[in-house]
Amino acid sequence: MSQHEEAVLLSRYVNAKDRTDWASRAFVSVYNRGFHVADNVPDFCRSQRMMAQFVRLVEEVMEWAGAIERKEGLSEAADICIVAANMGAIIDCNVADAMNYATGKNVSQALDGVARALRSSGDPMIAEHALGNALRDLVAAVAQWARLYAQASPAELVTTVEAKLRNDEQRGVLHQGG
Repeated sequence: MSQHEEAVLLSRYVNAKDRTDWASRAFVSVYNRGFHVADNVPDFCRSQRMMAQFVRLVEEVMEWAGAIERKEGLSEAADICIVAANMGAIIDCNVADAMNYATGKNVSQALDGVARALRSSGDPMIAEHALGNALRDLVAAVAQWARLYAQASPAELVTTVEAKLRNDEQRGVLHQGG
């Protein structure tokens, strides 16, 4: 769908008189505040590669949350770190050293920081810096969780990441979810 076709569709949706349920009103409220205007979309949100990785990140955090109390928790934590590293690479930010950082944030708070950084607009260099810091906080929070709840050192988490990467490379195909 082209931007013009999308704009026409959104305009019809906003102006439809029969849309009175809460979900329709929620859309109209956000639309009226300017979020759906193409010029107001933050730069990071325009990057299909970055947004694909963010969707993947949310998926991995949800899988981790479901596995926290099972032995798969460390494996899912490694997946979060892998996606954070990919997002970091897109903005030329290496997050590897963050495994050894201390943070006062938990994984949910750190994910919120990533989302907020992605939504930031303004000076692109400041936005990239904010996203890089948020990704480092996320990796640090995951490593902190691993230390506290999985009794795994940062080195053990790195070993788990590297094992997952080797397995992925041997499989040799893009994982499509599911």
